[in-house]
Amino acid sequence: MSTRPWIVDDDLWALIESLLPPWPERSPGPRPVADRLCLQGILYVLHNDIAWRGSARHSLPARGKR
Repeated sequence: MSTRPWIVDDDLWALIESLLPPWPERSPGPRPVADRLCLQGILYVLHNDIAWRGSARHSLPARGKR
């Protein structure tokens, strides 16, 4: 077993990528994150049992609110 099980190898990614819808050609803006990196981020959080609310993004004050 890998020491980093959240890393998606090429064989597994080939299976998963075929299930994802294509990115629209005329999308309103740049593609924010590559699909594979996004999936690996989700798997990292799940594997390490990190609470979404405990992440750095949720610890910052909301924009526009006081």
